[in-house]
Amino acid sequence: MHRAAQKQTGFTIVELLIVIVVIGILAAITIVAYNGIQNRAKATAAQSAVSQAAKRVIAYSVENSDIYPVALSNASINDSGNTTYQYSVNNSTTPKTYCITATTSNISYYINNTTQTTPAAGGCPGHGQNGVAAITNMATDPEATSYATTAGQIGWRSTRWAGGSPAAATYSLVSGASDGPSGMTTYARKTWTTAPAAIGNTGDTGFDSSPSAFNVTEGKTYYISCFLRASVIRNFEIGVYQSTPAGAAFSPARSASGSVISAAGQWTRVSYAYTAPIGVGRIGPVCDSNSNSANGAVNWAVGSTLDGTGLMITEGNTLYNFADGASTNWAWSGAVNNSSSTGPPL
Repeated sequence: MHRAAQKQTGFTIVELLIVIVVIGILAAITIVAYNGIQNRAKATAAQSAVSQAAKRVIAYSVENSDIYPVALSNASINDSGNTTYQYSVNNSTTPKTYCITATTSNISYYINNTTQTTPAAGGCPGHGQNGVAAITNMATDPEATSYATTAGQIGWRSTRWAGGSPAAATYSLVSGASDGPSGMTTYARKTWTTAPAAIGNTGDTGFDSSPSAFNVTEGKTYYISCFLRASVIRNFEIGVYQSTPAGAAFSPARSASGSVISAAGQWTRVSYAYTAPIGVGRIGPVCDSNSNSANGAVNWAVGSTLDGTGLMITEGNTLYNFADGASTNWAWSGAVNNSSSTGPPL
């Protein structure tokens, strides 16, 4: 007598894999849908917040002789929960202007009284947006539009030595240029009229970018950068002249970044993450062509040129892409090309 064969039941490996794949697809769809719902809720909250804030600002101006509040808190508008506000106002122009950015978690909407009177995605010029904080370029004339830097500013000056004497070179400003770095159209130019005796000759340097009076906080890091271009092969660096908070001598008097070689006729971005030592309260950065003869660097000749632009100084250890008040979503804090500027990192 033969026993009947027992039939095995269960899932095959292929069937299990199919089930796992289907579950993964359904989970992915659910997560995407959930994130979409969350983002729409954040967007709605940000739009509502910025719209209500604008109404309060307008109401404040009606009650205060057409003057907008200096701060949103004056109109009883404060950060709440996941929603934060940024505000810009100018009561001295005609018409007076304001711009508000409301951010809920990582979604931003803005509104102003001139070009955007209903909520729009993004942020006001100079504001951070979508969860990314704004940064400040402390250089006051980043793209070298003048040599009029004054005490306490970071701009450009035509006082650096060339071949041992200021008279050994001439200084000019190039505007409307098509050969600037990263789309910049202005730059400072130095042209040698007398060749230095040797590449290491005293004063074999670049552009002054401050009269040693820019205030810093000891222990803080400042990322200093600029674009330089020489007509001959040169080594570049950022130099920082240091002094005490009262402006007295500090030792060492100068700190510098490592040397960066640049080919003739090529724009090179030079940078230095400078941390102010204990006892330093003022600095004077210099965009420098140094006396290093390594890497094939050669001496200046009569007619040699050194160009500079794109000056940037920001707080912290991050080297950001160049930006100033003329960049997208950036704004000057004061006069154009004569003040610091703020905006989201580019």
